[in-house]
Amino acid sequence: MSNYKRVLKHLNKEELSTQKVELGLQDDMRKLISDTDKVVTDVELISDSAQRALNIAKNSSKSINSLINKIESKLNEVESAAKELGVDAKNIKGYDKLSRISKQVLKNYDSYVQRANKNLRSLIMS
Repeated sequence: MSNYKRVLKHLNKEELSTQKVELGLQDDMRKLISDTDKVVTDVELISDSAQRALNIAKNSSKSINSLINKIESKLNEVESAAKELGVDAKNIKGYDKLSRISKQVLKNYDSYVQRANKNLRSLIMS
């Protein structure tokens, strides 16, 4: 009878050890699934943010091009009217400022767009 108890006791210990190992593996798998879910969520957030940034850049590009065309058209209109009146366009209030804005936007816009494209591409590639 004592041999029977010893064998039974030994079997119970092995079963408990096996169950502990199985539970440990399940916990490890749950942790890996949770970690993966977090990374996937972060990647989706980055992707959505990058897409929004691209949409903003596209819309800004259209708006700026339209605005530059309007500014240039208005400056030409003012220059023509000033010439007809025999006045220097630079003496008309707002002309110089609008002219500077137009030049500044044209000068800086390309560098902003190029830098934004470079940043987005490096973000996507890394």
